Amino acid sequence: MVQVYFLTILVAITISSCSNKDSDKEVKNQLNLVNLTTEYLSDPVGLQTDKPSFGWQFETNIRDQRQTAYQVLVASNLTALENNKGDLWNSDKIDSDRSVNIQYEGKPLESRQICYWKVRAWDTNGTVSGWSKPSRFEIALLAKTDWNAKWIGLQTPKKISPLLRKEIEVTGEVKSAKVYISGLGLSELYLNGKKISDDVLSPTFTDYDQEVFYRTYDITSLLKQGPNAIGIMLGNGWFGATKIFFEIGGWKTRPQAILQMSVTYNDGTEKHFFSDETWKAASGPIGSNELKPGEDYDARLEKPQWNKVGYDDSQWSPVTVFQAPTGRLISQTIPPMKVQATFRPIKITKHENGGWLFEFDRYFGGWVRLNVKGKAGDKITIHYDLTPSFIQDEKNEKDTYILKGDPDGEVYEPRFTLHPVRYVRVEGLEAEPTLATLEGREVYSDVDLYGDFSCSNELLNQIHGNIQRSLKVALKGFIADCLNRELLAYNEPATIFGTLATRNFMPDIWTRFAREVQLGSSENGDLSDIVPVLPGMQRESDVSQNSSYPMLIWYLYESHGDQRLLEQHYRTVKAWVDFIGRELADSTHIVKIGWLGEHMLPKSGGEPGFDFFSKETPREFIWTCDYFQNVRVLANMSRVLGKKEAEGSYTALAKSIREKINMEWFNTKTGHYATGSQTSDILPLAIGGLVPPENQQQLIENIARTIRENDGKFKVGHIGLPGFMETLVDHGLGEVVYKAVNTTEYPGWGYMISQGATTVWEGWTPTSVVEEMDNWVYPAEESMMMLAGVGRFFYEGIVGIQEPAFYGTREFWPGYGQINIKPHVLGDLTHANATIKTVRGIISSGWKKTDNSFALDVTIPVNATAKVSVPVIGELKNPTITEGGKVVWKEGAFVKGVEGITGGKQEAGYVSFDTGSGEYRFKMQYNGNE
Repeated sequence: MVQVYFLTILVAITISSCSNKDSDKEVKNQLNLVNLTTEYLSDPVGLQTDKPSFGWQFETNIRDQRQTAYQVLVASNLTALENNKGDLWNSDKIDSDRSVNIQYEGKPLESRQICYWKVRAWDTNGTVSGWSKPSRFEIALLAKTDWNAKWIGLQTPKKISPLLRKEIEVTGEVKSAKVYISGLGLSELYLNGKKISDDVLSPTFTDYDQEVFYRTYDITSLLKQGPNAIGIMLGNGWFGATKIFFEIGGWKTRPQAILQMSVTYNDGTEKHFFSDETWKAASGPIGSNELKPGEDYDARLEKPQWNKVGYDDSQWSPVTVFQAPTGRLISQTIPPMKVQATFRPIKITKHENGGWLFEFDRYFGGWVRLNVKGKAGDKITIHYDLTPSFIQDEKNEKDTYILKGDPDGEVYEPRFTLHPVRYVRVEGLEAEPTLATLEGREVYSDVDLYGDFSCSNELLNQIHGNIQRSLKVALKGFIADCLNRELLAYNEPATIFGTLATRNFMPDIWTRFAREVQLGSSENGDLSDIVPVLPGMQRESDVSQNSSYPMLIWYLYESHGDQRLLEQHYRTVKAWVDFIGRELADSTHIVKIGWLGEHMLPKSGGEPGFDFFSKETPREFIWTCDYFQNVRVLANMSRVLGKKEAEGSYTALAKSIREKINMEWFNTKTGHYATGSQTSDILPLAIGGLVPPENQQQLIENIARTIRENDGKFKVGHIGLPGFMETLVDHGLGEVVYKAVNTTEYPGWGYMISQGATTVWEGWTPTSVVEEMDNWVYPAEESMMMLAGVGRFFYEGIVGIQEPAFYGTREFWPGYGQINIKPHVLGDLTHANATIKTVRGIISSGWKKTDNSFALDVTIPVNATAKVSVPVIGELKNPTITEGGKVVWKEGAFVKGVEGITGGKQEAGYVSFDTGSGEYRFKMQYNGNE
């Protein structure tokens, strides 16, 4: 008995000791898990998947920290999660450094299911962290059978904005309530007189024949026991637009809505409410409403209290039950549009055409809010234009407001339109206006635009600011081409590259954009360069446009580290590549069929202008180079997905195309491609793998010479510009790029600024004459992302934060697991700084040069490693470099002993260090040409 007793004590002590050790490990691990996301979203509602993926990031003050294992718990309720019970999924400890795109592998999830999850991780030393704070997600209505509501609206001769209403009875105390609504084209939802969200222009535009978005809202706090009133206001939007792309309109169908509400009472019972034939409808104060040209509002026709309980709707009509759109209802998880900023005009003057001219200090997308007094029936007309001249034109955009005569004043802003705003002419005001009469309302998608760039050159800062303003103009749930003429997106390289080059982390926007391209594909594999595809739209295929889609998919995969993107798009990319070879290329692999080639090339000599269609670089050459790149992307996708046979087949095809390109267009004597234009030489260099290694240096020298002979100015359009910004700095031509960008002369972004631009123009000048179109005077749009690709030069070329290649195939660790920072000290710059957001966290780089020192500050997120390259300034042959005041490089060798830095070596013009995560400050002292 005594032996057993002592044995029991010994076991207890041992267990206690082990427990204490585990507890000590948890305390010693200083990893703090933060920024938990599900499908890249924080606590999302309405996920259109039953197998979501998770991600997380870390905070710590310790350098060189990496995750070696993780454990995820997913529970059906918060109490279970707090008790460390994953009743839906317990991953157990998984030895892995992955902290992004961890796919759920638990019990099957159902529509509307709410789940809670948390995670803990083991660090480099194998010690476990504490559990993260809980996160949650909610599944959408996944099945068609989940919908019992009907599409309803008001059948009228004109497409006005109808009002729909219904009173419902809530019979118990509300525990939770959700509403699911799609109002096409656009809608606003009210509950008991209150608009349920600050979303505008909702839901987001898509191909309604393929997929229709609905939104999910938590309305628990808005419902009350007893009677409640639901109100919906509808607008035409893209769905019912008369014109979207020149003379091509939308789906030309009356506005309609579908709504489903689920209420859970405190006793656990559920009640569902649906839109159906029992609802009532009436016309409202909004008459004609179009995204362009505008909206008509008659305040005398308002129906006060129409969306509140007790309103007398006896004179309203029964709703019309509409046939459902052909597209599948899916949950919108991309951020909605909101009014993001409000600002006053900077100047008011009388206008020669009548009324008052209000001038804003920038171009933006949205509308204005009017504060006015007047008599009932007075008509106010709000004209929008990009110039102060306001040439009378029936195509001009305008909103009209008819006053109701409120002696306290009236406030009006449109709901179902979208304008380009810079100059606003207002007619019909009774009194002289003040700066408070009109306010600008800037509207764009509610995405996280974290990240910035600044440097010692104010012109470059202004150019960067113009890019960011153009991005806000373009972010309308998709990448809008322009507001004034083509309120849709383009599947074309410069726009995609230019938007990626803003270095903002927008995974939901980009994955949806890629999905829209996929939805627009044809059965034969062809793609559309218009996104989304409009009803009845048929455009000739063109490789110089559509080749951007496979390149985007590969870029997103490398940026996000999400293999699902490759799996989801593989068949579409393969079908497109096969279509090129079968329908557009000849038997020798030269692509013969297309219509565009290079677009928006700056004109040479004479007055500033641009070539809408460029003849400078052969179209067949461009198409075939892009074909080669698409084939190579497909081979890489096949490799990652383990499709070895396809990988071998497409690798061999790429080799054959490369040989044909070099045989057909490469001049071994001169070292030029095709015509020797800037684009002719830059494109194959940028794509990589095309130029014979022994000829590459000569090609680089040719490019530099060609640019110098053009007075140091670039001469590339929407094909050459991405390569110019992505490639030349890496090949030693940083000063060439800097000179081309750092100018206020034509062509360039500085020239735009010198002409008053606050955004990036569509073309290099405001207008140009297009000879191929009977000398048509082409007015370029004032804001477009097509020429915004210079942003890549700022973040990567100057500050040195490398990103995945768009044209090329540089080695890149998917999901920024390995980060490369390699700044370039160019021109007269003395300092530059930038930050970006990635799936692993924030990356920052900033450098400063003085007369006798150079300092480089970098931040590397936890669970990533980095190669940080410190430029050796001037002709300094034997630099000494410190980090945090401690020597890490001296007399041509790496000096060990600094935490987080594991190695270093000297390369051409740089000393490069291998680091772990953390914040680092490298400094090099020098005196002249020491």
